[in-house]
Amino acid sequence: MTNETSAGVAVVTGASRKEGLGFEVARQLARRGFVVFLTARDAGAAEVNAAMLRAEGHDVRAHALDVASEASASALVATLHHHFGRLDVLINNAGLAPDLQAPTLTADFDEVRQALEVNLFGPWRMIRMLEPLLRNSARPRIVNVSSEAASFNASGGMARRGAVMGGYAVSKAAQNAMTMKMAAALAGTPILVNAVCPGRIASHAGAAEAGARPVAEGAAGVVWAATLPEGGPSGGLFRDGQELPW
Repeated sequence: MTNETSAGVAVVTGASRKEGLGFEVARQLARRGFVVFLTARDAGAAEVNAAMLRAEGHDVRAHALDVASEASASALVATLHHHFGRLDVLINNAGLAPDLQAPTLTADFDEVRQALEVNLFGPWRMIRMLEPLLRNSARPRIVNVSSEAASFNASGGMARRGAVMGGYAVSKAAQNAMTMKMAAALAGTPILVNAVCPGRIASHAGAAEAGARPVAEGAAGVVWAATLPEGGPSGGLFRDGQELPW
């Protein structure tokens, strides 16, 4: 192991698209001085995006990662252990959204299982495997990127969208529940675990014209949770630094 830097080390999953939330979160963390491991299932896409941020003067490193694969996650753990021996921030951004307009009653169970594998078991796997490295950090933070669609109480939550979006909403609600359970499991340690809803962001063509806000605004809420001070909240669902009903 070589400790190359004393700066914070962050992992961002699901950063394959330069228009997406993961890429912008990686950029904002890098601007704060973090060494960022920008990950995606497609190694080529990860390298292209990491190179763009390196061109801006940041220390951003590409790494192939499939959060649904134990072997893939193990390779990332080994790299982090070798170069740094610790992890300061884990952003579980990788997600899968089945057909959002598919009727809940007749949802394709194969699609639902895939959503659960990525949206629930993926971040659960990453937390479990990276927890030893997070314990070596002075201020470890975990952020699970969630959605208001998974809330039982929010105005745009489960009840309003019950007829459709079943697979996605249920998988994200399970992720929120896992976040709460993980926060309880890690109580008494410096590790804070929270879920963040970035809101409706313009990460796809036409979204801005339909009223979605800039991706940078949604990313700022994720970075807020990733840089909470000691004694900050743990186990909650937040948007823009404000707790959301769940």
